[in-house]
Amino acid sequence: FLYMTSTETIPELGSVPSALREAGEAIFDPTQGGIVQQENSLSVFRKSATTIVNPIIDADFALLQELRSKVEAGDTQYIEAEFDALRRSGKDLVAEVDRLQRPLLGVDRAQLYQDETLRGDYYYTLARMQLLNTRRNVLSVALAEYVANPAASKQTDLVAEIDSIIGPFGNVQTRLTNLATMTGSMMLLPALSLWDADIVRDEASGPTRCRIRFEVKNVGGADAGAPEAKMSFLSSGVSEVGDPNYSFTTLQPEATVRDSLDVTIDAGITHVTISMSLETGGRVFTDRRTLSVPESTTAVEQDRPLPASCILHQNYPNPFNPSTTISFELPRPMAVRLIVTDALGREVWSAGGSRRLAGARKQEAGGQHSVSFDASGLPSGIYFYRLETAEAVLVKQMVLMK
Repeated sequence: FLYMTSTETIPELGSVPSALREAGEAIFDPTQGGIVQQENSLSVFRKSATTIVNPIIDADFALLQELRSKVEAGDTQYIEAEFDALRRSGKDLVAEVDRLQRPLLGVDRAQLYQDETLRGDYYYTLARMQLLNTRRNVLSVALAEYVANPAASKQTDLVAEIDSIIGPFGNVQTRLTNLATMTGSMMLLPALSLWDADIVRDEASGPTRCRIRFEVKNVGGADAGAPEAKMSFLSSGVSEVGDPNYSFTTLQPEATVRDSLDVTIDAGITHVTISMSLETGGRVFTDRRTLSVPESTTAVEQDRPLPASCILHQNYPNPFNPSTTISFELPRPMAVRLIVTDALGREVWSAGGSRRLAGARKQEAGGQHSVSFDASGLPSGIYFYRLETAEAVLVKQMVLMK
């Protein structure tokens, strides 16, 4: 009991609390950004002599440099005018750091444990990135407090907070890239990442209708079996039109899958923050993105943008009884076949075999097509719908619940 609870070292035995305290004292140094390396420099930070350029990280650090000079000059008007931009830039930085370090979550910890030096590199880097994310988020709060009360003491503290970010964390991508290279042979687990996302308007369906397009990538080192995703909103004024839950087929390492969600966004909203929960094999990954909302073009009829490749959307509603709508998008007219099979792979429904979709008409729908599937004569259970084209074969799962 004393070994687990005593804050003092027990002779010839020690204790868990005292060991944790000593470890914390050994690695903590506020002059070095909170966490310092051991005396034997970690090899991952000596691997590359050149700094890797990252537009998102570099843009945020440049903005922080300008902010620092404005704070020193006591220019509160600049901070008030640029506050939203500074906050969004911070969110972009945090999201980019999360994206860059996501492959490291595919490392097999059992193998990592066998390499003491690399294990130190790994956990040191993850701790540093968490510290960077925390400090960048806290800075946004400090900015709001400073604008409300621009006292001299707060001015000094704010400059110190900015320096604690742009000083110790100037080569973030270089560190993460080097570590990912060194642990490449240990990446034996899948790791999902929200690789890309944007918002486009769909005013052909209504003045507030938009579509959030996204791409999920397996950045780990093993197949991601039956990956699932769920999108939610951290901004007000956004409502989903379709189903925010997604099921995908197995994703191999470096493979991606694209999909989208139809939403309504209230007038006047310029940015929307989404949260995407990604799951495979019991492992859950969460990503956040702040996306800009394109301006309305109500005076001009706007065509829906064509996708770069074929997209098969999740049916809606799902689960369903007895009918549901299956939607897909094509980058151009092409022969397609849409079929539904049961859990054993037996075909139970077809949209009519091979057919050519009309491409001569104006692309109001931007290549989107919807088909109604009526399962009145089928029993409850899991079914799969498959879109076959010359470019790809896409499959998704749906549930009939009577």
